[in-house]
Amino acid sequence: MEIPAVLQESLKEMESYLKDQNVERAQVKEVMTAMRMGWFEAVAGKYDLKAWTGATNKHIDRKFAATFGVSQHRLQENVVRNQENGSRVYVTAAGDANCSPHFMRYSGLTGAREHILHDQEFTERLAAGATPEQMESYQDDLEDKSRNTADFVIGRGRVFLNPLDRPQKEYFDS
Repeated sequence: MEIPAVLQESLKEMESYLKDQNVERAQVKEVMTAMRMGWFEAVAGKYDLKAWTGATNKHIDRKFAATFGVSQHRLQENVVRNQENGSRVYVTAAGDANCSPHFMRYSGLTGAREHILHDQEFTERLAAGATPEQMESYQDDLEDKSRNTADFVIGRGRVFLNPLDRPQKEYFDS
C-alpha cells in the first residue's frame, strides 16, 4: 500500500529524530511499524473494510504491514560506448536496471527478456565482423529497440500511478 508523500516525509523525519535521540534500533522499528499500521487502519476505516471483509485491526499481521513507494524509472540512454586504445566497450542495461513500471507489474520480466534478446542480437552482429560505420548503425538500432521496450514497460505501469491526493474515481466507480 502506498503512503501519501506528506505522511512518508513525516515518517522519515520521525525516524531520523528517534535515531538522533539514540533510541535503540529495535524500538525505532517498532514505532515506525506502529505508525504504518495506523495508516493501514485509517485506510481501512475510510473505506469501511471491516464491513466488507469482517477484518479488524487484530487481523493485520505486523510483518505484512509494509509500505513502498510506487514509482517508475527508466534510463535516458541505454547503450553507453567507450573507446580506449583502439578497443570499444559497450555497456547496456537490461530489465529493471533499464526501466521499471513499479512493483509487481510483470512487464518488467517481459522487458528484461526483450532487452537480453536485443543485446544478444547486437553482440552476434558485432562478433560477425563490422566496420565502424556498421557498429554505429547497430548501436542506433539497439538504442531504438531498447527505447521501444522501455516505452512498453513504462506504459504498462502508468495506469496504476494516480497519486493518493487525486480522485481515484475510475477505480472505485466500476
